[in-house]
Amino acid sequence: MTPTLNIKLTATEVQIIEYVLENEERNENMSAIAQRLSISQSTFSKKVKQLVQMGLLERYCTATNRKNIVIKVSEEGKNFYNYYAQSKQVDAWHEMFKELDKIDKESIQSFTNALNILRKSMLQTLEIKAVAAPGKMNLIKLD
Repeated sequence: MTPTLNIKLTATEVQIIEYVLENEERNENMSAIAQRLSISQSTFSKKVKQLVQMGLLERYCTATNRKNIVIKVSEEGKNFYNYYAQSKQVDAWHEMFKELDKIDKESIQSFTNALNILRKSMLQTLEIKAVAAPGKMNLIKLD
């Protein structure tokens, strides 16, 4: 089924769908997912119930334990998420290039050069290595 444009999700609901899609093979139960996403179990359960009612998620239980609920993204949920991700990407790129079109080429080159200087500086900083004393862990403070 083609996703409809009138489905509105909160950032948390999108995060749940995205996490379940990216970790489908793990077959994690609901409490494990809630913990990984730092969402209370009660809030997570409510959000999952809403997403199931919308047809975006499906609930399953394991054969050995009916209380062990595993959620999967439905086909409609996958279609919706693909549409959502693509439209967000298109919107973001469109807006970015629209703004960049206002900048002259020389300014873009200067900004690119500045970013390259910053990148090189950060790479050099990351190459700092600490020599560990026997039996002790040396730490480098990051500012």
